[in-house]
Amino acid sequence: MVNQDVMLPPADTCVVCEKHLSEIGGYRLTAGGSKGIFICHKADMTKRLGDGVLSLNCNAALELRYFGDDKFWTKDVLKRAVIQAESGKYPWFCQCCGGYACKDCGAPLFYPPGTDVIHDDGKHLHCAIFPVPRKCINAECDNYKVPG
Repeated sequence: MVNQDVMLPPADTCVVCEKHLSEIGGYRLTAGGSKGIFICHKADMTKRLGDGVLSLNCNAALELRYFGDDKFWTKDVLKRAVIQAESGKYPWFCQCCGGYACKDCGAPLFYPPGTDVIHDDGKHLHCAIFPVPRKCINAECDNYKVPG
């Protein structure tokens, strides 16, 4: 579900835990598993919302769409997402909040399969589901993957 409709730089912090990526590591996620968030131009809103997809107004031109559990998308999280979008930044959630963390140490996985990530330039890319080991980025963990 990679969304290339609106290109904005990523917000400074995770919309859920409010930490900077430099504190957490890993990737900035916009979708993964049963949760996601994306921004659309209202002028292009001729497409029907999919089942379970909800929307919020950001401003006169943009709409924020999200899907997933309301325990994840709390009122506070959604309020932060709207504020980030209104300030010209794309909301994202970290791998730890999104459930793409090591089962042993809690660090982000080296490769988060089946997710959409947003890069510094605002481009969204999809991490395909490959049969790859679920290794993490923590060099102190037994599940660590050596880069390269």
